[in-house]
Amino acid sequence: MAIYNLVKAHKFRAPLTQALRNYSFADACMSVASLTVLMISTFAEGEEGVAEMVNVKSIIGFAACASIIVLAIIMLVRAQKKINAIDLKSAESSVCEKPVGEEGE
Repeated sequence: MAIYNLVKAHKFRAPLTQALRNYSFADACMSVASLTVLMISTFAEGEEGVAEMVNVKSIIGFAACASIIVLAIIMLVRAQKKINAIDLKSAESSVCEKPVGEEGE
């Protein structure tokens, strides 16, 4: 559901909507990681089962954290592009305007 909402929010182009959907996706990633660790520790048989599943827990945790970091980098890059576009627009509009005293000359 979080991935569906993440893709759906991409169409709206509203920064607040995208940020909330990204937060929801990050929350879902961490929920999956914590649920995996909980299920492994609950249902693993004996100490051998838990020891064998350490790699699975590590991979799931790494994947969740890596996806959140990638999502954060994407958000930062998009924000920087939008800031640069706004700065360019304001710079172009200030260059095109005539100074106040030169209008009648």
